[in-house]
Amino acid sequence: MELAHSLLLNEEACNQLGEVQKAEFIFDWLRYLEKLLLATSRSDVKEKQKTLVEQLLSLLNSSPGPPTRKLLAKNLGILYGIGDTFSVYETIDKCNDLIRSKDDSPSYLPTKLAAVVCLGSLYKKLGRILSNTFTETVGNILKAMKSAESQGRYEIMLSLQNILKGLGAAATPCHRDIYKAARSCLTDRSMAVRCAAAKCLFELQNEASFMWSTDLDSVATLCFKSFEGSNYDVRISVSKLLGTVLAKAIISKHPGAAASRQSIRRVSLEEVLELLGTGFLRGSSGFLRASGDMLKGTSSVSRDVRVGITQVRITNAVMCDGNLETRLGSTDVAASQHMLVCALQELGNLIHGLGTTAAPLLQDSSAGILDSVISVILHPSISVRLTAAWCLHCIAVALPSYLTPLLDHCLERLTVLKSSPEAVTGFSFAVAALLGAVKHCPLGIPHGKGKIILTLAEDLLCSASQNSRLSAQRTQAGWLLIAALMTLGPAVVSHHLARVLLLWKCVFPVSPKDLETEKSRGDSFTWQVTLEGRAGALCAIKSFVSHCGDLLTEEVIQRLLPPLPCAVDLLTR
Repeated sequence: MELAHSLLLNEEACNQLGEVQKAEFIFDWLRYLEKLLLATSRSDVKEKQKTLVEQLLSLLNSSPGPPTRKLLAKNLGILYGIGDTFSVYETIDKCNDLIRSKDDSPSYLPTKLAAVVCLGSLYKKLGRILSNTFTETVGNILKAMKSAESQGRYEIMLSLQNILKGLGAAATPCHRDIYKAARSCLTDRSMAVRCAAAKCLFELQNEASFMWSTDLDSVATLCFKSFEGSNYDVRISVSKLLGTVLAKAIISKHPGAAASRQSIRRVSLEEVLELLGTGFLRGSSGFLRASGDMLKGTSSVSRDVRVGITQVRITNAVMCDGNLETRLGSTDVAASQHMLVCALQELGNLIHGLGTTAAPLLQDSSAGILDSVISVILHPSISVRLTAAWCLHCIAVALPSYLTPLLDHCLERLTVLKSSPEAVTGFSFAVAALLGAVKHCPLGIPHGKGKIILTLAEDLLCSASQNSRLSAQRTQAGWLLIAALMTLGPAVVSHHLARVLLLWKCVFPVSPKDLETEKSRGDSFTWQVTLEGRAGALCAIKSFVSHCGDLLTEEVIQRLLPPLPCAVDLLTR
């Protein structure tokens, strides 16, 4: 493949290859070209630009697959961004001609898709330089979408997103046409098309004020419909779109100039919340058909709508009480768990983004956000507990003053509630997540915390065999705490290394003879706990090597190595 590493495509070498090898050769060249163009002087690029453009355009007719067409489009954008733009209009005409072609055969489809992707890349890179051609291009792309299958609609939506991104306000004449096309795609049967349409509309709302003024009700209704039968990616994309549009409706200022914008009405927070509330109450695409359904758990509305709307209403979802499953109905427990996970994820992102300005939000006793997050650590669903721990990590990173108090609280709860499987798992997740936040907090945590954490980990590991109901959870938790402790670095771990090395030694068979002996003992449960312990120990060793390299002396390495062959040998039997 060294022959592919040149500014121009080595056509002689390429033509001597078989079909599969040729496609691989071209892909490798395009991948290398992306890096080479950025490192080559402008004069050298201009010197070979004409030939390079011809070679790139010729690849449009070679039925390029998705990865190849993305690289092809990106390289064209980079090339024209560095070199001359004289021939860019010919390139755009070439792409438009390919899209206009009446050839609807499956073999020609990749060529059309590649042309669509190239147009998006060119307009994104060159922006307003191409403003006198975009009306024709957008019209051509929208016309092609009427007969396009799902893959075509997907690429067209992403291409329109790039065109809008590149042109900014200059694309105003086509805003309505793009809006109409994207509306239909937002409820497309293909989830990928819905995601792409949401991204296109999100880009459109930056300049299209009608989306958060005159058409606000329509946009909200459309987003509610998009949640029907959707997947996680669609809900994330659409909720981001809806949340941004609603926020703009509240904070937008009257322009005072521009007569065309003087009709913009500023919407109050109460009106926006009322509009959002209709997603819970209205029609077949609402959150609930009637308020009584929520209490009785008889709502037949899609769980995807509930989850999607909840992702927009982050605060209300996170601060819901512990009876969410009851209020949704026992038959929809999975939906309630998904709602909590989504809400916690969004809350973590929100607080992480706000940084120290999030302090009043957490200090508000009436909201009780922090207490709600901590209470969710005991949730029956392990995914909810894990997400709650991650949310605490975000809080600690955003507000370092909360790190030590949260760590103390979680350690205390873990000690007191170590007879509860949910508490052992949940609070060990939380402690590990908070320890992972220490490196992001300049002041760190008190030095003595390391000893407390290691003592608790040892206690969990030693008491794992005392209660079979908790053996697996305590084993997992103990090793998780030790692995997390390693992230504090050599300064902390050096004081406890002897104790940790002893734990590692005890969990593995010392010799092949010991391995053969233990194979004849135990049942499936004891083996599950044993393997859980060895997996945790190996993770802790990996964490130690990654974060405490300075402690890897010859003596330590010699003490670490003997048990490992036996552990590997067990996997091969």
